[in-house]
Amino acid sequence: MQNFKAAVAQILDTILHGYMKIVLQLGRANRRRQQARVHSVGGHLPGGHGAQLDHGLRWGRANQRLTAALLVSWLVVTFVGVYFARELSFRVFGWPFSFWLAAQGSLVVYLLIVWWYARRMRQLDRDCGIAEDD
Repeated sequence: MQNFKAAVAQILDTILHGYMKIVLQLGRANRRRQQARVHSVGGHLPGGHGAQLDHGLRWGRANQRLTAALLVSWLVVTFVGVYFARELSFRVFGWPFSFWLAAQGSLVVYLLIVWWYARRMRQLDRDCGIAEDD
């Protein structure tokens, strides 16, 4: 059983490492394309829209970083936390941690992820000047 858990942990680590490597490579390639677009028009777009392009690039990068971070937290809570919950033998609110994590904890974390994403994106939209009026 211990070998199986070690193998699963190694597989999850490999998958996560590979996924993050792909995300970083795509982000770098996307930044290079965007920078090439900015330089091809001399750093500014006709009609004074150069600042809007800079805000769009900043918004896109921040959005990618936030999405990647929240996706990793979702992955940890969904797979890693539940998989190793039985080995963490303590009680939370009178229930075994494995039961609490599967029944309540994961759902609470999912709601927090959605709340944090909405809050951060609203703030980022305001900072970049693309916020919609409420």
